Formats: sequence, C-alpha cells, structure tokens
Amino acid sequence: MIFMNYKNIKIEDLDLDKNYTLVICEKPHAAHQIANLLADDNISKISKNGIEGYELTFQSQNYLICAASGHLFTLNSKRRKNTSEITFPQWAPIYKKQKNKIYLKNRINFIEELGSKSKTILNACDYDLEGEVIGYNIINNIFTDEDRSVYRVKFSSFTEQEIRDAFSSPYSLNQNLINAGLTRHIVDFMYGINVSREFSNAYMKYNNYFKKLSIGRVQGPTLNFIVEREIAINSFISVPYWKIRGTFIDPKSPDKKITADYEISKIENLSKVNNILDKCRKNKISKLSSIVKILHNKKPPKPFNLSTLQSEASRAFRFSPTLTMSIAEKLYLHGLISYPRTTSQELPPHLDIKSIIKNLSHYVGFRNFAQTLLSENSFPKSNYKIQDTHPAIYPTGIIPNNKTTSQELKLYELIVHRFFSSLGVDSKWNRIRYVIDVNGNNFVHEVEYIVDLGWMHYYDKYVNVTQTPKDLNLIEGQILNVIRIQSSKKFEDSPKRYSHIDLLKKMEREDIGTKSTRAYVINTLKNRGYTSGSRLQATNLAFAVCNISKKYIPDIISTSMTRSMERDLTQIETGVITSEDVLTTTETKLFSITKSMKSNLLDIGLILDRAVKSNTKTQSKIPEREHWVTKIDSFYDLWCERLGEISQESYFEQLIKLKNTGSWIKDIIRSEHM
Repeated sequence: MIFMNYKNIKIEDLDLDKNYTLVICEKPHAAHQIANLLADDNISKISKNGIEGYELTFQSQNYLICAASGHLFTLNSKRRKNTSEITFPQWAPIYKKQKNKIYLKNRINFIEELGSKSKTILNACDYDLEGEVIGYNIINNIFTDEDRSVYRVKFSSFTEQEIRDAFSSPYSLNQNLINAGLTRHIVDFMYGINVSREFSNAYMKYNNYFKKLSIGRVQGPTLNFIVEREIAINSFISVPYWKIRGTFIDPKSPDKKITADYEISKIENLSKVNNILDKCRKNKISKLSSIVKILHNKKPPKPFNLSTLQSEASRAFRFSPTLTMSIAEKLYLHGLISYPRTTSQELPPHLDIKSIIKNLSHYVGFRNFAQTLLSENSFPKSNYKIQDTHPAIYPTGIIPNNKTTSQELKLYELIVHRFFSSLGVDSKWNRIRYVIDVNGNNFVHEVEYIVDLGWMHYYDKYVNVTQTPKDLNLIEGQILNVIRIQSSKKFEDSPKRYSHIDLLKKMEREDIGTKSTRAYVINTLKNRGYTSGSRLQATNLAFAVCNISKKYIPDIISTSMTRSMERDLTQIETGVITSEDVLTTTETKLFSITKSMKSNLLDIGLILDRAVKSNTKTQSKIPEREHWVTKIDSFYDLWCERLGEISQESYFEQLIKLKNTGSWIKDIIRSEHM
C-alpha cells in the first residue's frame, strides 16, 4: 500500500463548485484506506469538528471522500393518526433517538456540507444489504434534491487493484435491492417494537415496574430453539444398548494384544447379546478372516466463510463468534483479508493467487509453506457465482505490521493457513480393516493413518494428524487366541445444550437471521435474561416468553414466518412483489397480535412476574406433566423389550441413578412412585 503525502485544508477553503464526486464510505478507516489506494497524487485532508474527509484526484476526476460511522439514520417510532394500536417507524438521525450519540450530528453536518454541490455521489459502503441501507439513508435523507446521479461501487478487499477497478466501473443503483434492505429493517422494527412493547407493558401493568423484554422475527425462533432443547434435556429418558468387545493375541507373539469390536456397534437386545457371547465363548481360538487395505484421499477444505471462520476460531482459540467477527472486520479494514461477512466459500476467478502467495512468502512464518505451494502450481478452478455478494475470506497478500495485536495475528494466520490448505493437493490416508471370525461372529479392528500430508501440510497446526500405527505383522487366515469376549451395557446420551457456535450453525441451517446479525441476536437473548451459562440454558423467563408467544403469537417463534419473510425479500429484490405488499401484510398481522395481547395484559404480566422472580432457576414447574407421565410408561415397555421383563421398581431406580435422565422425569418418579 502506498501512503500519499497529506495537505491539511479547511472545508471553507474548498472550491465546492468544482465538479466533485462525493464518495460515502461506511466507516472512517475505510475512507482513509480508499483515499490512499485511489489517489493519483497528493491527498488533501479536510477536517471540521473532529470529522475528517479527503480530497483527491483519480483518473482526472475530482473526489471528496467522507465516512459514516455505521448507521447514521435509524428507525424511530411514529404513530398514525387513525390508530392507537400499531407503532409505525420512520427514518430519523440516530442521534435524535439515542442521546448518547449526539456526536454523530457533526458527522451528518460534515457530509452534508462536503457534498452540498456534488452532482455525482458514490455509495462505497460495504457491498451487502446493510451497506445498501446505510448509504441509501445518508443520500436520501441528507441530499433530498433529485438533481444528482447516484452510483454503487463494489469491492471485497482493500487492495489497490480492486479499489481502482471498482471506482473505474461503478454500478447503477439496484433499487429493488435497496428496497429489500429497507423492508427487512422496517418489518423487524415493527415486530420488535410492537410485540416487545406489549411484553414490557404487561410486566409493568402487573407490578408497576418497567423491565425491558423483547421478542422479534429472529429472536423468536432462536429463543424457541434454546427452549425446545431445554425441554428435550429435562424430559430425556435414556434406553440401554450393548457393545461387545473381544481381546485376542497372536500365539507367536503373546505380548501383542489386539482388541476388536463386534461388527454391529449397537446391539439393542440383551438376549441377542447373550446368544452372541454364548457362541463366541465356545471357541478359544479365532481366525483372521480378512485384511483389507484401502488407500483413500481427503480433499482440501474450502476457504472460510464467516460461519466456518467463527466455528474454527472457537475450536482453535476459544474466540466467541462476536469476537471473531470484530477481529475479522479489523483485519479487513486494515487491508489484510477480504470482506468477512460472506456466505460463499469460493474464491473469485480473477484473483491473482500466485501474487498473493509470493507476497505472503515475505512473512517469516509463511515462507516455507508459500514456496512449497508455488512449487505444486496446481490451483483449483473457482466455482464463484455472480449471485454471491462476496467471495470466500482470503488474505490479500498484505503483511501485518507491528501494530497488529496478538488476537488479530492469531486469526490472520488461521485464515492464511486455511487459504493455503484450500489450494493444496489431496491428503492420502491408509485404512486397514482386520476382521476376526469367532465361531461365525465377526469382530473388527480398524486403523487409519496418514500416508501423504498433502493440504494438511499447510494446516497441521490446527488439525490432529494420525501417525502410522505399529505394524501388527498379521496375515490373512492366521489363527489368534481368544483372551476374552465381554459385553458392556451403555445408555443413549441426552441432548446437549447449544454452545454459541452450535446455535449459529442451527440458525444458518434454518435460514434464521443474517450473517451479520446472528451473533448479535444470541447476545441479546443473554442480555434479556433468557439464557445463562456458556452452554445456553433456557431460564424460567425464556420459558415464559415462549409460552406466551405460543398462545398469542405462534408465528413469531416459528421458522416458517422467517423463511417466508426471506422469500418475500428475495421477491422484492427480483421485482416480483413490492415493499408495500410486505408491509401491508405485516401491518394486518400486528393489528391482530397486539389486540389479543392488550386484552390479556394482566394474565401475561402475572406469568412474566413469576418467571422473573424465579429466574435464577431452570424451569421449576413441569409443563404438560401428564405428557411426561405417559412417556415414562411407554419407555418402560421399551426397556422391557431390550432387557427382558423387569419390575417397574427396578426401572424407576435405574432412571433415578442415571445422570442423563431429565430432571422433570426424576421429579415425577420421586413424587409418584417412590
């Protein structure tokens, strides 16, 4: 990156009558980066009231570059004159709603003054729906006259080539895409503000105390995932199964023991287990009936998208999804990686991979890897599709400087190693399967080890590589002595509570939320007191909010509503339907929901009050008790099928002793059967 010389000037000294193109960036650092990468010669820095912008020339055109600070405009409440039921939003400067952000007034004034006479405006915010909304709101709310040409620039990394290419060929605005982004914000606001308000009003009406409670189009199904998982844990009844393992020795090498598992990994009937054991114990010798060696390949992983980066950073460094996102954004703004909020795992076809690798070879930790990769010279073809807003996350080739923090370095190195490994060749593995015959019953001993690292050479810091096992020196048809054949009784594991990463993956699979909002939603649930612990345990309040929602607003906790909304947004983008169509439908639904909740405020308030007062506990009152009593009875029949006839008393005693038996099940057994 080339940093130009700066000349400081006052905004009053600018000749705004010159034919300036105004460029609006999403963040100040982005504006700084673009200015440095775009300028043909010197840059003038413009400042006023602590806000900075830049004047420069690119391809004989004059540019003024300024920056937002994320959203400068937000949705604010507005009631229609003809109704008292629904709160409707309108866009307003964020400082009017959030008094602690009054400083943003200076930034809005600066942008307005800088672009007051510009006839051309470029939206250079992040190229996604949020960037569309941020840029559009600035242009639409600050520059209200229509005598301006507005364009969009798209880039995925802060590299000189990509920035200059983007500004050389700006896009016409996609109004449908803008409308989709605006509609998402408005619908989410309308559900969030109207329904959440009724929850808070109900709580306040009951005990005259305000508590901020919330539910929304994305919060609802996400919270329901957590509650449903808690129900599954609390109501869990395990069932037994068996594993059979044999221990064998080579008579010629009695110190060499071989363990092998029965070919059916889970045996669900005790009588079958006993039959197998009886047959096997009749023979003290066994035969190695087959040895099968299979050489197989494991393909390289794809480069990261945001979800896989968050998951891997959690596994490797215990970074939270929010922290990973924050660090990745800093790396992006410093030009070290491409745009991180992406769902694609494909590299762009135009990417100069060799140049990136050569640049990375100047970093001591990457030198040997880069040289090896360049020698292989076999880079995969890209499957990048034009509909992918941004490609996979990749390093730009820019090397970190001494200001890069240790956390940033960790994540950066992880991204580089993943990038390297995605370009590598298949790793080669050998799997050896030994089958031991004991009186017609097969026992299997299987080992797998790596033969050729391939792509894992570049990623071995983050993966476990199985070393070559000690050679058993066995041959097919060989006789082995049976030391013992024994069974072990096991029990099915109960479900586990979601971790942050687990829940992110669940939201992604169910198409709930967006790549940039999912981690924020999970944190919001915690801040509202709906979850506790690193493993997300649903609190009493979470149960209460979900139960109330099921009764009065079942759509808000279902995935179907959110999926339907995503389809609507896609249809807005393609021009099939309009934003007005979606907002009219939303309005109609909300009239019905709020009317129902308003007429039951005291009942809802009572439920919420009880939940808040006992919110340090998990769900204390067992919901649908009779359902779980029936479940206990039905599982008794299943236990008898597997174990043979056993007494109910024995069944209850074993359930009580098992750690993974749900707390509700144990409480019911203790209260009704013991």
